[in-house]
Amino acid sequence: MDSSHDPRSQYLAKAAAALFGAPDLAPAIAAAPEVAAFLNELNVKALQVITNGKSLKCFAGEVAEPPPGTMEVHFVKLDNEDIDIKRIQQQVLVSSLRQGAIGSLYALISKIYVPLLR
Repeated sequence: MDSSHDPRSQYLAKAAAALFGAPDLAPAIAAAPEVAAFLNELNVKALQVITNGKSLKCFAGEVAEPPPGTMEVHFVKLDNEDIDIKRIQQQVLVSSLRQGAIGSLYALISKIYVPLLR
C-alpha cells in the first residue's frame, strides 16, 4: 500500500527527514510500507527509520540498534487508537537513539526525567 500521499505519512516523513537534516529523504520515507503499517495497524506500536544520509531502512513494530555511522529516529504510538492527522502530535511520541540504547536511555533519564521528578 503506497502511503506517500497520506498526510499522516507526509507528517512523519518530514519530521524524520528534518531530524536527519536530509529533506530529500522525505518522499522515500513517506512511501515506505512500514510507515503505512505503523499508521494503519493498531498492533504496530513503533516505527523506526535509520539512514546513512543517502539510503534508509524502516522497521515497523520493532526497533533495531542503529549501525555505526547512521542516524535514527523512532515514533511510538501513545494509545491504541487510529492515528488522526488532526491529533497526531498528541498520539505519537518522537525520539531517537544517538548514543546507542544505553547512552540514549541514560541521557533521557538523567537530563529529562530526573529533573522533572524533583
